[in-house]
Amino acid sequence: MPSESELTRVIVKGKKRGYASGIEPKENADGSKTLTYSENGFDYTDTWYGSDSFGGEEVVRFQGIRVWHMVYHGGLTKQKFDKEKQFAHPKQIFTFLQKALSHVTETEPFRGPSEFKEDDFVYRNTVKGDINNFEGYEEILFNGEVVHTAKYLGGRVD
Repeated sequence: MPSESELTRVIVKGKKRGYASGIEPKENADGSKTLTYSENGFDYTDTWYGSDSFGGEEVVRFQGIRVWHMVYHGGLTKQKFDKEKQFAHPKQIFTFLQKALSHVTETEPFRGPSEFKEDDFVYRNTVKGDINNFEGYEEILFNGEVVHTAKYLGGRVD
């Protein structure tokens, strides 16, 4: 079984080199999308369905055995496109989400940081627990309006 610090390091690397990086995911036959990262016997996989409304799972395996997982579900709450910038376009929202998630750290290895701001966007993330057992909630605000929310939970498995 890997140590907590080894596991945390791989989770953070996988997240930063996965969805947060903006790289194109593999499209699967069942309609899901997958991104992977591997190093030193660890395999990190992020697989999700949907786009504006989405659900997925991140899994870490060590020497082929699942040792950690996280499930998540969320989506856009506002889908209006505004010429006067009252609401953001979905592409802007998800680009901002990728930026926020790229700020994941080993002290907060679940989604993004507790808060991240850029221009008219604010990302907020609250989490209870630790790498072994946790649950959390994230939201994105644009001009003070909530435009995206997601819930997640997970931890070690044996």
